[in-house]
Amino acid sequence: MPVEKIHGGVPVSVGVAFGPTYLITPDALRVPRYSIDASNVDSEVERLEAALAKTQADIERVQQALVSAGKKDEATIFDSHLLIVEDNEFLDSVREQIRGAAENAEYAFHSRVLEAIRRLDQSEDPYLRERAKDIRDVEHRVVRALLGEREPAFGDLIDNAIVVAHDLPATITAELDRDKILGIATEVGAPHSHTAILARALEIPAVVGLGPVLAELQHGGPALLDGREGVLISDPAEETVDRYERVRDTIAQRRAELMTMAGAPSLSADGQSLTFQANLEFAREVDSALAFGCEGVGLYRTEYLFLQSGGEATEEDQYAVYRKLVDRMGGRSVTIRTVDLGGDKLLAGMEPEDNPFLGWRAIRYCLDRPEVFRAQLRAILRAGAHGPVSIMLPMVATIDEADVAIAHVEAVQRSLDEEGVECAQECALGALIETPGAALMANELATRFDFLSLGTNDLVQYTLAVDRGNRRIAHLFQPFHPAVLRLIRDVCEAGERAAIEVTVCGEMAGNSRAAVLLMGLGVTRFSMVPARIPRIKQVLSRITIDEAREAASEAVAMATSASARAVIEARFADRFESATATAGEGS
Repeated sequence: MPVEKIHGGVPVSVGVAFGPTYLITPDALRVPRYSIDASNVDSEVERLEAALAKTQADIERVQQALVSAGKKDEATIFDSHLLIVEDNEFLDSVREQIRGAAENAEYAFHSRVLEAIRRLDQSEDPYLRERAKDIRDVEHRVVRALLGEREPAFGDLIDNAIVVAHDLPATITAELDRDKILGIATEVGAPHSHTAILARALEIPAVVGLGPVLAELQHGGPALLDGREGVLISDPAEETVDRYERVRDTIAQRRAELMTMAGAPSLSADGQSLTFQANLEFAREVDSALAFGCEGVGLYRTEYLFLQSGGEATEEDQYAVYRKLVDRMGGRSVTIRTVDLGGDKLLAGMEPEDNPFLGWRAIRYCLDRPEVFRAQLRAILRAGAHGPVSIMLPMVATIDEADVAIAHVEAVQRSLDEEGVECAQECALGALIETPGAALMANELATRFDFLSLGTNDLVQYTLAVDRGNRRIAHLFQPFHPAVLRLIRDVCEAGERAAIEVTVCGEMAGNSRAAVLLMGLGVTRFSMVPARIPRIKQVLSRITIDEAREAASEAVAMATSASARAVIEARFADRFESATATAGEGS
């Protein structure tokens, strides 16, 4: 008799599903390599063009289907797919390889794609590794078109089942029939993957990052998927199914309750005004963020603009993206972080370093490449003519760096004015506090900037000397560590003395327990993954500023992370219990 087994993964789309599994085994791409006669080079290039045209038409069809279903925002996910088949510089390199090396189109395209994705695959940032999957998605379609093979049509084969796969390309996920698919589970993946975004848009319960489960499951076997807790249960016992039926009803009720918070006033229990903003990477994420109650963009990351192109993005390319973001935000504030390259985000030609997170990255890269830095500043300031925009400088560690960076901003502003270029005349400039050194110099930094923002992910990493990507020591990455809390307190006090705002855009802002501490330390502006906004707003609406201050004061005085967190649990357990968790909230 089958025995119930629980497989743990990462929750990405809330909901509970129960039904048979439909297993999709990994789809290996076999790319032939052979030489072609010089007289056939032109026809080989024509074969490539035909495959590109077919791929473009297929992707546009997927886009249009989403638009027709009212998912216009999600349809823009495939803009990046289309950019690949329309990128003349990249495609010229493929054509050149076909002609110069007399190689077949399949291999020429495949080898150039490998070069493009290698930079992303080497990154320790899971978001960037997920972006490489989209490029592979396009590669599979182009190579199949060249080989005359059909794309898999899983949607026609599945009926009321939980799809379990190693991974699901975005173009296939988008074509799944919501009425037939009960849930999605994959062995790999991350919360910010396009597959995860589409699962949420299609309101399909989904769990990713389950590890090697395909070999342990039986095709058509009974399973239960929990997209809230992030588990796939194979051969669930009858009592487990009954329990999850009740959970499903509770999720539906609490989800409706929680989403009412999106439009509720942003206030603490005693009426203190708070602001909840979103961390974004693409303009297409705006509509979803606004639906969750986002009041602005507290962190707009710009690295992908550079990594996607494989080089340093031009001023005009950046301006077009920033302008689109500003327009879509409709007058709400937008904070754009200047490019944080280096570390685990390497462009072509950037050499890997022995200790990359202590190396040539972020503001250090920008100050060493002033032409790149100024082009980005020009693009941001130009976009700021069309709506409120702030500039945030990443990993400012010293006063010297701050002064040189500020001089660049002022020089760019003067240059634009002298040229008569329309640009923002008032643009707040802030520093992202990510190192203990910057936190200890917060008083001096606060006199130079219009605002300070806490990047808590790196601040924890650098304070505790813990690589947050290293699984062996992941348990030592402790945001509630008193050393971290004391540095945050010092930064908040420096901001108060200088009468400037201190914001938080790291993951602590989206953790309900940590958010209470942050509010108690003086933070009133929180920026996070959009889906977490309603929960954090709900929790903080139940706690007064004085209550949070007393708790923060006690927690900061503790000696261990566990004791600091216990302070929050003991004081506010009843405020957390009825707050509804969302996928990936992690608290």
